[in-house]
Amino acid sequence: LTGVNPPGHCYFDPATSDSLLFVWGELWKKDAKCLSKSKDILVTIRNVMNNLPKSWKGLPLIADQIRIGIFMSLYSINSAVQVFDAFVAAENGDYSGIAYLSFSFEMIKQAPINWGEAVAKAWSVDFDSNRDYYNDSMPEGGLLGSPVSKFQWSVLTPELWPMEMVTKEYRQLRRSNMETLLISGNLDIATPASNGAKLLRYLQNSHLVVIKNMGHLGDILNLQPNAYQHLVKQFLLTGQVDDSKYVNQPINFEPKETFQDMAKSFINKTKN
Repeated sequence: LTGVNPPGHCYFDPATSDSLLFVWGELWKKDAKCLSKSKDILVTIRNVMNNLPKSWKGLPLIADQIRIGIFMSLYSINSAVQVFDAFVAAENGDYSGIAYLSFSFEMIKQAPINWGEAVAKAWSVDFDSNRDYYNDSMPEGGLLGSPVSKFQWSVLTPELWPMEMVTKEYRQLRRSNMETLLISGNLDIATPASNGAKLLRYLQNSHLVVIKNMGHLGDILNLQPNAYQHLVKQFLLTGQVDDSKYVNQPINFEPKETFQDMAKSFINKTKN
């Protein structure tokens, strides 16, 4: 199982999302170049979000859309560092990267995803009629919260969209003796490594491998593909858990292309 998501976790937990940002904040503080730009990147993010202008070059800066852009960007190490770079730039007066995050919501809506199907699958497993999804998605004092779940879940009610829940036995964890390999990235915001840890006591012959400095599936499959393939093949062929092919790849907080560059390029193209 790569990117483990057991029952009860189709709704992204806001506390878990914010805790991952704290991990990023500690990584930032360990990088001297980062500290020269911002002493605390989480304070920078909060300050920028609390003082957003209404627009940049005609592109509206909408807080909820920006948070969705942040959340989706945190799926990947490469786009995550673009987020932090954009907030540093905004703190210094350049809001173009933040405009890109806000506008990216439009691209997310147009992604080749059947949103109705995706939400139906999640809701039929995890929906709780007693929960206030709109307010729960951003607890008081939260930094990021659960913006995607707020977008997907808060508008749903049994009256607006009547749906039968999946049979109860499939909505709860069950014990199994099947030998299982669980693989997670330690910086995965969508299916965090804590999901795999919860499964260990249910899958009694399971093994959890948490890969350092990796996010969601795209990172795990593509950043060190040979190491991933070796880990999986050795487990399937021999039952051994061998992650020895992985090498430590420190995070480079200098993006090859910035969100600011993307936003400015977009504006230039629309002018032409």
